[in-house]
Amino acid sequence: MITLRWMFIVCLVAGTAPACSRDNPAAPREDTAHDESVPVGFTISNVVSGGISDSRFVAARSVASAYVSAVPHTFAEPAELVSIRNITTLGRPLNLPLTMGGFDPVRIEGEEGDEVSISIYGHADKLSEVKVRIPPRRPPRIVRTYPDKGRIDVALNVVIEVVFTEPIDPASVDNTSVSVLRNGAAISGTLRLRSNSLTAEFLPESPLEPGTEYTISVTQQVRDLDHEPLSEPAVLSFRTIDTLSLLKTLIVTATTTSVSGGPVDPDGYLIQFDSRPPVHIDTDGTQSFTGVVQGVHTLSITGLSGNCETDAATRLIGIPNGTPTFSHYHVICKPQAVLEGMLAFVSDRDGNPEIYTSNADGTGLRRLTNNAVADLSPAWSPDGNRIAFSRDDGIYVMNADGSNVVRLSNGLSDVEPAWSPDGSQIAYAGRAGIYVRSVSDPSVSPEQFGYPFSWNSHPSWSPDGQFLLFGSDYGTGDSWHLLWRVRTDDLHASPRYLNLGDVGRTVYMLPTWSPDASHFAFAACDWFYLCYGPGTLSVASADGSGIRRLADIDNIDGITWSPNGSIIAYSSRGCADCTEPSIYHITTDGSMRGLVISDAYMPAWRPVH
Repeated sequence: MITLRWMFIVCLVAGTAPACSRDNPAAPREDTAHDESVPVGFTISNVVSGGISDSRFVAARSVASAYVSAVPHTFAEPAELVSIRNITTLGRPLNLPLTMGGFDPVRIEGEEGDEVSISIYGHADKLSEVKVRIPPRRPPRIVRTYPDKGRIDVALNVVIEVVFTEPIDPASVDNTSVSVLRNGAAISGTLRLRSNSLTAEFLPESPLEPGTEYTISVTQQVRDLDHEPLSEPAVLSFRTIDTLSLLKTLIVTATTTSVSGGPVDPDGYLIQFDSRPPVHIDTDGTQSFTGVVQGVHTLSITGLSGNCETDAATRLIGIPNGTPTFSHYHVICKPQAVLEGMLAFVSDRDGNPEIYTSNADGTGLRRLTNNAVADLSPAWSPDGNRIAFSRDDGIYVMNADGSNVVRLSNGLSDVEPAWSPDGSQIAYAGRAGIYVRSVSDPSVSPEQFGYPFSWNSHPSWSPDGQFLLFGSDYGTGDSWHLLWRVRTDDLHASPRYLNLGDVGRTVYMLPTWSPDASHFAFAACDWFYLCYGPGTLSVASADGSGIRRLADIDNIDGITWSPNGSIIAYSSRGCADCTEPSIYHITTDGSMRGLVISDAYMPAWRPVH
């Protein structure tokens, strides 16, 4: 393996690539001298006074933060991933796959002056690293637009987007500050700022004219949440496809088969073609898309019940010249398992991450917490009478009905609690390792183990009390996240690394013991902090041998076993940035699976009570 240390696979000089050109509205215009070590096209904002957070990455809405982004083509091949971490606070890394050599804005916790590292990876190789500080001020900029500047094959029904480097004041976005022009005159349409305040969308009132030049205009009336104006105005042009004779038709069909009485969703499914709004298709139906441009397009089917699946739900479709193109989905629906007991989980359904409970089949929903900060990672006590969870200022314990909330620890980075089998202690991940604290007397200093200068995560106590499993990126240079096991009677001994390489991934997370301590389930994926992107749910014997893959599942962020050990519930989202997470179940032989409840994640199955 060859590692290119301190070599930046980036566009360092203005004019060497379109994204770094002074003619590109997304090119950075610093109000101070540009740090030559930082890739041109990469931006870190000043601390933002408001905005939208993602509860999966930020424990509380009140935490100060900045936004980082990179315009397209900032990073050249073989760069595939960028890892961003606040090293002043030893924050957890935020790992993002690159799209066209850049990425849209993401939020990172931090204060003015904090040092942030940016590491660039090509698969498993670390290609380069730079360090920057969160600046005292920086005006907002444009990261990218769609269509991009100079494009000449734009569809007539396009939705126009402008993405900014940080949240924008909604009051500053109107038809005078963001407009689309034809022959110098603004065209009619609907302008809105997405809920994250980062992207302005313009939907033309009617389809654009073929073979026509249009201009996107963004003025300095656009301001951020600190009322700082856009760094400079942007004017860029694109052209629609030349002739209607090149537009074709795509015909999509669906058939559904029930296996052994598996229930079929009577409401049918949703079909999405490129960025067009999803349209309904019956379980055995047909849907047509007209006005399709020749070339390669994206087609996807969603809305399947959890017990139903199809090959290549998202696929690339080539539209040639000539007759209509056909694409077919064959949906297979299998029987569902009988779900008993109770689940605790997190949901944002009321606007903020809170702890909820429901029956194991998703009925009987009840909210337990209600406050302005995020409550995450619920964990049942062995007797099923209490729930531990994390909040922005530590680990808390409450009764199963949400009453008698008591703080157990006061660390700002304390997360992911796990009870000991006798209920006397709780293990949790903290800033400098894994901690074990007494429940009855939390004033006693906790025992600490793991790796102090690494990211440690998700401790899991074996039901027989002998072992603790946990995750850590120790010794990997932030490239991988691995699973480790330590004996509870000697926490300060060197943990044993579990070799799970047969799964074929580089990140292993969420270890969760089976009720009889004979096996553990875990998630494997390509990226982290979350188990981000394509992944697998697998089961291994207690010593890490005998690995069995249950299912390929994307963006996994929670695993729990049923009390009898026959079913595993997990949470995932089909698209990490565009769909809400849901909780699903799968039998441990992989034969039956299905949806439990939508808009829910981090499940915990209540022990037999």
